[in-house]
Amino acid sequence: MNKVIDKIPPRVQRKLTAGFIGLFVCLLAILIFEDHRIEAMKAFFLTPLSSIEEIGALLSYLTPMVFVALATTIIFQCRRYSLSMIGSFMLSASLVTGFLLRGDEQPGWYLIPAALLISIVVGAGVAGIPAVLSIRRRVNITLSSLVLDYLILQLTSFILQNYMRDPSLGQTASFEIPQRLFLLEILPGTGIRLGFLFAAAAVALLYLLLYRGRLGYEIRSVGASESLAGYVGLSYGKTVLKAQLLAGALAGFGGAVEMMGIQPRYVWDGSFPTVALLGILAAVVVEYHPLWIPVCCLFFGYLWRGGMALNAYSGFPKEVALFAAAITALVLFALRDLELKGASRSKTEKASVPSAGEPVSKELKPEAKPRKRRNQPSKGKQQKTHSAPESAKTDAKMPQRESQPMSDPLEKAELESQQNAADYHDGGEEGGEK
Repeated sequence: MNKVIDKIPPRVQRKLTAGFIGLFVCLLAILIFEDHRIEAMKAFFLTPLSSIEEIGALLSYLTPMVFVALATTIIFQCRRYSLSMIGSFMLSASLVTGFLLRGDEQPGWYLIPAALLISIVVGAGVAGIPAVLSIRRRVNITLSSLVLDYLILQLTSFILQNYMRDPSLGQTASFEIPQRLFLLEILPGTGIRLGFLFAAAAVALLYLLLYRGRLGYEIRSVGASESLAGYVGLSYGKTVLKAQLLAGALAGFGGAVEMMGIQPRYVWDGSFPTVALLGILAAVVVEYHPLWIPVCCLFFGYLWRGGMALNAYSGFPKEVALFAAAITALVLFALRDLELKGASRSKTEKASVPSAGEPVSKELKPEAKPRKRRNQPSKGKQQKTHSAPESAKTDAKMPQRESQPMSDPLEKAELESQQNAADYHDGGEEGGEK
C-alpha cells in the first residue's frame, strides 16, 4: 500500500486528502443532525449516481461551474484577484433570460446565437470595469469588483421583481424559458446539452492558450513579476485588460449556458449563485490548472447534487455541500503550508550537514573583526610618517590582539582601556617631537 501511495505525486495526494475530509464533514453532519441516518446517507451519497438521468443532471450542473472556474483561472494566473466573474455570470444570465422571454415569437435560429453573443459581450463588459479602474486610477481591483458584484445583485433583483417575475409561483422566480430555445441535447434522455461540449472545448483551448500561446505567456509573466514583464517589453495594462475581458466573457457565457436548458428560470433574488461560488473554489483547489478543473467541478457538483437530494428527503439545508467545499479548500491550504515548511526545514538541515571529507569542528566560532584605530588621519590630509625606531617603539607598546573572539566582557573592557592608553602615549610623543 505504501508503494502505491509513494507513486502518487504529493500534489495529487494533497487534493485527495482534502476531498476525503470534505466528504467526512458531510458524513459527520448527517450523523449528528439527522434522525434517520442510514436513509439520509443513501440520499446524499448514492442519489447523484443512482440513474442515468441523475448522472446527466450532475454533468449538466457542472457545465456552468467549469466556465466560472476557467474565468477564475485566467484572472488569478495574472495575479489580479478580481471577483468580477460573479457579476458577469449574474448579469449575463439575467439579460439572456429577459431577451429570450421578450423575443419568444422570434425564430430559434436567431435567438439562440444572439443570446450567446449577448452573454459574451455583457460578461466582458462587467469584468472590464474593475480592470480599467485598476489600470487607470490604481483602484484596488478586489474591492471594486466586490462592490460591482453587489450592485449587479441589486440590479438583477430589481429586474426580476419588476419585469420577469412569474406571479403564479410561490417563490420569486422568472417565467420559464421555452424549451425550443434550449441548447441542443446531445444525449437524449440525459439532459446533457451542447453546453457540455462547449465547456470541454473551453478547457482544452484555455490550456493551450495559457501554456502554448503568446497571450498565456504574457498573462503568466505579468502574474509572476510586473517589473520583469515590463523589462522584457510586455505591457502591464494591456495584458491585465485582456485577461479580465477574456475571463468575463467565459463567465458570461456560462451564465447563458445555465439559463438555456439547465436552470430555465432566473431564481437568484438577493443571493449570489452557488454555482459561481463553487466554480471559484474549484479553481482555487486545483491551483488554477485548466486540466484539473473538470475533475474538481465534478466533485463539487456531486456534493451539491447530494445536498439537494438530502434536502428533498428530510429538509436538511443543501448548503452543507457548499460548507464541505469550503472545508476542502481550507484543508488543502493547510496541507500545502505544512509541505512548504517541511521543505524549507529539510533544506536548512542539509545545508548544516558538512560534506564528505570536511572536518567537523566542535564549535563554530565567528571570525574576529579587526578594530579600527582611533585618531586616524582623514584621506584628504597627508599622513605623518614615523621613523623606524619610533614605529618599532609604538608597536612594542601596542598589545597583541587575540584572533579569537572575546566572550568575557571584563577582558574586552580591559583591552579597550589598554588601546586608549596606547593611543594617548602616541599622541604625547608626537607632541614632544613637534
